[in-house]
Amino acid sequence: MKKIVQGKIIKNNMIKTVIVSIENIKKHNKYGKYIKKTIKLPVHNENNNIKINDNVYIKQCAPISKTKFWKII
Repeated sequence: MKKIVQGKIIKNNMIKTVIVSIENIKKHNKYGKYIKKTIKLPVHNENNNIKINDNVYIKQCAPISKTKFWKII
């Protein structure tokens, strides 16, 4: 099953590649405090039509390059 997540575009200055930020909020087991973790992923963007601050859904795929394993839906 391919993973699908929602993220926000933070950088789009590369050709056919954008950087997407994904935020996860998780409760700490011992202290009960909520912790926000951010992951930045390079994502394949075939049409180059995405702008900064757009919310997008991305899907896991076969490796496209050394670091790209995600595509924009």
